[in-house]
Amino acid sequence: AWQWVDAEALGSNAALLAVTAAVELARRDLDAGDPDGALWATQQGLVALPGHEELVALRLQAHAARRDLAGLRGEWEQYERVLEADPWMAAEPSDTLLSLRAELVNRLRSR
Repeated sequence: AWQWVDAEALGSNAALLAVTAAVELARRDLDAGDPDGALWATQQGLVALPGHEELVALRLQAHAARRDLAGLRGEWEQYERVLEADPWMAAEPSDTLLSLRAELVNRLRSR
């Protein structure tokens, strides 16, 4: 019933706008030392596009900034559930996110 939305790519454009705004706000929050704000911003973007790698990376960094190892692990588990549930996404986590996760976990453990 709403084929014009797909023909005009309005859904894709709206998702891209939401993700771009969420990434920008989260980066600014992290730079300002506000990991809670970054977590809020990234959550808004993930509503538009679940499993978005840059948003997930920012969330991992926000948990690390809070020194929250349990939060970081929970975030990773959520990311894996999204990958498993979405047939359009790769079944395996990206190498970039795997490396980031390992780096952040090691950093938190060494403190």
